[in-house]
Amino acid sequence: MKKLNLSLIVFETIILLAFFYSPFGTLSFGYGLGDLFYLIVYSVFLCIHIVWTLTLFWRKLPSKTYINPIIVFTILLLIVLFKISLGRGSAYRWNNKIFLT
Repeated sequence: MKKLNLSLIVFETIILLAFFYSPFGTLSFGYGLGDLFYLIVYSVFLCIHIVWTLTLFWRKLPSKTYINPIIVFTILLLIVLFKISLGRGSAYRWNNKIFLT
């Protein structure tokens, strides 16, 4: 469970870095300037996930206690993946591509 939780954190971080370092904003939620709101919320959720995982790790709790953050943040990650694909806003409609180019 610890490895699954850490791999989830790594995957979330990769998506967040892809948003910040994508050239010309090719990865988008489709809301134009409103994407900043989603990036800030997603960054806060990632920080909460990291703090929650580190707290569990430092307390040396059994691995079954890691299931709660895994469930919560997997659902949030699926919501983000939906928002950058089918659930894009009106500024950049879904064109069957994750990246806009």
